[in-house]
Amino acid sequence: MAIEERNGKFYNKLGQEVPKGFVDNMFKAGGPSGNPKGRPKRRTLSEELHDLLQKEHKDGMTNMEALAVVILKQARKGRFPFIKEIFERMEGKVADKTQITGADGKNLFNVMDLSDGKRRTNFYELLQGSIASTDDGGIGPSRLRGDGESN
Repeated sequence: MAIEERNGKFYNKLGQEVPKGFVDNMFKAGGPSGNPKGRPKRRTLSEELHDLLQKEHKDGMTNMEALAVVILKQARKGRFPFIKEIFERMEGKVADKTQITGADGKNLFNVMDLSDGKRRTNFYELLQGSIASTDDGGIGPSRLRGDGESN
């Protein structure tokens, strides 16, 4: 907030008078922080889980080892989510791939790069010549851009 002092009185940017006590309690540029220690640091859920998994279980195994045994038992019973979890942990997740070529390896369609202004203009001219509108003009750059100008 910009406070200006005139004739011993303080005014905000709207020209309204501001009490001196308010100005005295405002943060000063380069002065001490209003919260010098900052927000207290909290542990993340991952940190908590990591510590709990490292703790020893009642049968001498860590909680992590006990969980691994349960996952293996469930996978051996044929439960797919556990099998999938084991494979994803051991082999990594299968990458999602999108095929943009045909079975013969050729492009299914050509993509026109309109980032260049000259190419964009040529594209609009191409559209104007190939698409007839209801009036005597065509669809030109201004109509396609939606900037409200008529051709």
